[in-house]
Amino acid sequence: MMNRTKIADLPAIKFLFLYAAGILIAHQVNLSSAILLLLPPIIFIASIVCFCVKKLKSSFITIWIMITLIITGFLRFTYTDRLIPHNHIAHMVQKNDSVSLEGKIKDYPAIKDSVTTFLMSVSKLRLSDTISIPINGDILVKCWFENLEIRFNDMIRASGKVRLPRGERNPGEFDYRSHLKSIGIYQMIYVYHPNDLVILQKREHRHPLQHTISGTREYIDKNFKRYFLDQERAIIKGLILGDRSEINPELKAAFSASGVMHVLAVSGLHVGFVVMIITGIVKFIRIPYNWKQIVIILCVFTYMQLIGFKAPVIRASTIVMLYLIGKLLQRKTNTINLLATAALIILIIDPRQLFQASFQLSFAAVLSILFIYQRMNAFINTIAWFTRIRNSKIIGYIFDIFLVSLAVSVGTAPLTMYYFEKLPIISLLLNIVVVPLVGVIIASGFLFILLTLVSSTCASMMAHLISLLLRFLIASVKSSAAMHFGYIEIFSIGLAHVFGLYLFILLLLNIRNPKYFKVMIFYLLIVLNILSWQALFRHKDYLEVIYFDVGQGDGALIKTPDNRYALIDGGDAYKGHSSGQRFIYPYLRRNGIRQLDYVILTHGDNDHVGGLPFLLRHIKVSSVIDNGITAESEIYADYLKVIDSLKIDHKILKAGAEIDFGQDIACFVLHPAAGMHVDDLNNSSLVLKLVYKNVQFLFTGDIEAESEQTLLRYGDLLKCDILKVAHHGSKSSSIQDFLDYSKPVHAVISVGEYNRFRQPSSQVLSRLNRSDIHVYRTDLSGAIIFRSDGKKLWQFHWRGE
Repeated sequence: MMNRTKIADLPAIKFLFLYAAGILIAHQVNLSSAILLLLPPIIFIASIVCFCVKKLKSSFITIWIMITLIITGFLRFTYTDRLIPHNHIAHMVQKNDSVSLEGKIKDYPAIKDSVTTFLMSVSKLRLSDTISIPINGDILVKCWFENLEIRFNDMIRASGKVRLPRGERNPGEFDYRSHLKSIGIYQMIYVYHPNDLVILQKREHRHPLQHTISGTREYIDKNFKRYFLDQERAIIKGLILGDRSEINPELKAAFSASGVMHVLAVSGLHVGFVVMIITGIVKFIRIPYNWKQIVIILCVFTYMQLIGFKAPVIRASTIVMLYLIGKLLQRKTNTINLLATAALIILIIDPRQLFQASFQLSFAAVLSILFIYQRMNAFINTIAWFTRIRNSKIIGYIFDIFLVSLAVSVGTAPLTMYYFEKLPIISLLLNIVVVPLVGVIIASGFLFILLTLVSSTCASMMAHLISLLLRFLIASVKSSAAMHFGYIEIFSIGLAHVFGLYLFILLLLNIRNPKYFKVMIFYLLIVLNILSWQALFRHKDYLEVIYFDVGQGDGALIKTPDNRYALIDGGDAYKGHSSGQRFIYPYLRRNGIRQLDYVILTHGDNDHVGGLPFLLRHIKVSSVIDNGITAESEIYADYLKVIDSLKIDHKILKAGAEIDFGQDIACFVLHPAAGMHVDDLNNSSLVLKLVYKNVQFLFTGDIEAESEQTLLRYGDLLKCDILKVAHHGSKSSSIQDFLDYSKPVHAVISVGEYNRFRQPSSQVLSRLNRSDIHVYRTDLSGAIIFRSDGKKLWQFHWRGE
């Protein structure tokens, strides 16, 4: 640990803490515009008074400087995050507007699943062929077609529909809208037809360096396409250019599950390799010391431009360049002070970075090497036989990599658990192989690029070598990801847990100190008491039904008072994306739900069965229930295959059956009747009535008018408090007689935002309105949650509204 004298010699840390404190306060407090305008002149005048009045004590001036730094951080964040100019695109266009925008492509377009995505810096909003108004700001453009001939810095006109990025649609889900907002992007524009994207002017470069960088990137990309197969090309492109858009989701998931996703994110690791390569070259050339530092600085800056000024690289490059500048000026540099200076510069440029996971993880990793690794290394050096083993260069090198990997894993573990809800285990060993291997691949990749300028034969030979290394890397990662002990899933961790874990790590590092040992014992006793008391209050005596927002599909989870769980439908599956994987499973994992008592499939259409195969494979299920009517589709065949292979109890139920949900809860199957002939899957949907004391729910699948008419024979048995509207609000369902018989107080429509069927139907909404039924829609509200104690029914506002 650093003593007070050393901390006093690190001014950047003091400035960083105070400035960051101001940012944190601004993130929580929203002041009026008038106060924000008055604060800067007040601070300026007060500062002049402080430094002009000689009678003021130095302690008062110190306090005033501290306050000023906090207010500076507060104002910088507020002006960046909340005060948007009046002519900004966020004010000028609204959701669902059809607009025509002109501007410049701000980054390198990425292609994924036939959709091209890029950032556009907007300059004009076209009102007609001859009239346009100047605006500013950035917008994310998604082109839903292929073969685009666009490049970075091209001037274009994009015409399409304005959309809002997907927000937090289900409890605990990643909030993509907030993420984009944190980097100054508030909207997206969807361009559906090639004619709606026009190149007004091919890229213009303000200076030769920019032209060289763009040309170099394109040259590298072209040669990657020429010499490498798809999977290998995607990885090498990610490692060298920082473009991961071509890496398929399964491979990304394998890297993530193995805990080595960091090697694909161009960051400090890659900047370190670039510095090592350039240092080796300049040493070989034998140029003067000062020129050597300048060359390395210029190369690092050029590399930043080459990969598009991505935030992690800016952070790592800033630290490297500050260090090299210190060397040039012949100043003694302190690593901690240097790190704090880099963080301060980044937060001055963009204070929103403080809340980015990558920012926090980057600095946590570096601090882990500086503190945790040093402590571990010092402790191990006290063990004689360890010291003897490390005398071997190879073993010592391997052990140091393992120790660094362990230190970084420990230091970033609380943040990793908080953001990604998993704790990688296998990565500790895998990094021993992966990190050096990636270093060799990156070095070989740069050599390959140079060889393409000299000889295609030599370049081809190098490409074959790199391909072998890449295949070994991919195989190692996939094998590790397939291991059941590769990572531990973490359920529901909050910020309080993060701070608690860091306190535990701090105490653990100093446990040999008797004072810290006593604090550790006291700390553990407090934690055990909290966990014991939590267990007493964990039981919740109510029924909960959550209607997930799974897009254009159905998915609802029932939780009984005695903690039984039943899932009705699992959403869809499309182009490798499963609603079960994207929306439902993360919710189950976050809430510690490790087993489902029932999975109930209303019928075999993709928008109901699509997410179930993934869920059946990844969570224990006691019984699966469906209507026994087979759908002719690959996803339904996969559903049956999983049930059979895992030997899950499979029940086929018809009208008249009852599902056991425990005490005080009854669940009846109302449809389809045994032997009933149905013309389509929709009308064969299971219809369920869930009754908890005085409160009743009706789940109707995708039944249409024909089946609704049949159900009228039940009379008052159809009555319910909450109706899950059939077939996503289609005009072929929810006939007036069915609404009159069921008499719901509330109706939930599970429907996708911007769906191509234009559901729910205006006719259905009109009928629901005439019947004085309160309507909830997942496309407007996201997930909808109701709770009941058997007497009362209430909506749970999970966003805290």
